[in-house]
Amino acid sequence: MSIRKDMAGASLVVILWSGLSKICGLIRDAMVAFFLGTSGAADAVYLAFQLPNLFRRFYGDGAFSSVLVPALSQIPDRDRKNAFLSRVFLIMGTAGAVAAFLAVFFAKPIVSIFFPGVIRDAATLATVAALLRLMSAYLFFASLAMVCKGMFESAKIFSVSAATSLLFNLTVIIFLLFFRNAFTNPAHAFAVGVAAGGAIQFLTHLLFLKQVSFRFSWKKSRETAAGPLFRRAVPVMLATGVFQLNMLVGRSAASFLGTGQVSSLDYASRIIEIVMGLAVLPVASTLLPHISPLAASGDKNGSAKLTGFSMKLVIIATVPATVGLYLLAQPISALLFQRGKFGAHSTLLTADALGYFALGLLFLGLFRVLAQVCFSFHDTALPFRAAALAFTVNLVFCIVLAGPMKNGGIALSATIASLAGAGVLIAGIRRHLKLAVKSLAATLAKTGIAAALMAGGILYLSGRINGKFTVLLLIGAGIGIYSLALSLLMMGEWKEMKTAIKGGQTP
Repeated sequence: MSIRKDMAGASLVVILWSGLSKICGLIRDAMVAFFLGTSGAADAVYLAFQLPNLFRRFYGDGAFSSVLVPALSQIPDRDRKNAFLSRVFLIMGTAGAVAAFLAVFFAKPIVSIFFPGVIRDAATLATVAALLRLMSAYLFFASLAMVCKGMFESAKIFSVSAATSLLFNLTVIIFLLFFRNAFTNPAHAFAVGVAAGGAIQFLTHLLFLKQVSFRFSWKKSRETAAGPLFRRAVPVMLATGVFQLNMLVGRSAASFLGTGQVSSLDYASRIIEIVMGLAVLPVASTLLPHISPLAASGDKNGSAKLTGFSMKLVIIATVPATVGLYLLAQPISALLFQRGKFGAHSTLLTADALGYFALGLLFLGLFRVLAQVCFSFHDTALPFRAAALAFTVNLVFCIVLAGPMKNGGIALSATIASLAGAGVLIAGIRRHLKLAVKSLAATLAKTGIAAALMAGGILYLSGRINGKFTVLLLIGAGIGIYSLALSLLMMGEWKEMKTAIKGGQTP
């Protein structure tokens, strides 16, 4: 079985579970939109959710796995591996417990530091702090789940961790549907659901521990010391999670801008996360365990081919998504959220942010893939520098653009930061391998032409189709036009993709 065939199959598994999870996440946020719209209560929910969501994204996006998987690949002995993992569990559990403790007893100072805009309103500050306390248990459970995810992925078992994200969203939905009347308002039901969902994520992993032959061990030795892992983990998690950190910066800026700015950014981010979950994260999460053995064996040619293959998958998926989301931002936002307390004004706020977020999809995808490649070569310095630049660029542009452009300026800042970070990685990856630049450029050009034809078709049909489900028809037509155009433009590459997915040998 070829590596690319194996990776394509694993990606399809992750796509299935990730797709279901993202759909449930969309339903979850649609319910919040229905009950709270873009009101001050909705802003409070999403401000309080930022810290738990940062941990959730570290888990879901595989930030900790990015350093744990390569470390485990270098420990062939099962007993030593179990002893090493046991130490990691103890350290992560302790860190998660401390974070939860701080969130409970120092909620107001934490909220004031991260979201200074709410200090002006004592009632809003108290509400956000109360919601953060209710969600705090998630920080503990997510810390342990991060270790479980890396452990399963190192064994090339991707379905368990992918399924737990689905269970998290289902848990929050259940609390919103059936327990909201037991609380003061739906915001509190959401917060308790987050904590319960975190517990279910971790406990589900425990049910499948036999698949990875893990047994807790108190054995200590130099070989099982976890210190080096965590020294590498800090820059890796900062590098992989930089865009979640940028979201935190964006919400901090939005806390100064008035009602609806924070929640509309989160609704727009949800749509972007769906695209990322289907188009990028399956490729990025399955790339690391497949490329790490190649990097460890010194096979730079194989690593370069697999990296190029992954980058092409990301280009093919994100370019049309960018065009479609930018052109259809308003009708998509209305279709997904405009009901209940989420009115036309809320739709306009969300669409403004969505259009600017969409412009960064390709750069986000390339950053994720190339960062994983660097981690497979145990290079944390390059991704960290790229992340530091992206963070700085985002911070500067948020300060400059948030005032005149509101949430649209915050979203555009994130896109510019993604471009800067991806640029650093593309320029620096040559230290590890030589990319087939001409082949990648050809793929980008062909997908650009196909996406342009898709855009033309959407614009032509949008003025001639009317009805309740117009946007769905336009999306379907756009996908059809793009797929047909790409099939004609990329005969060779398209055949390679299909062969890899079907399980045939790839050149």
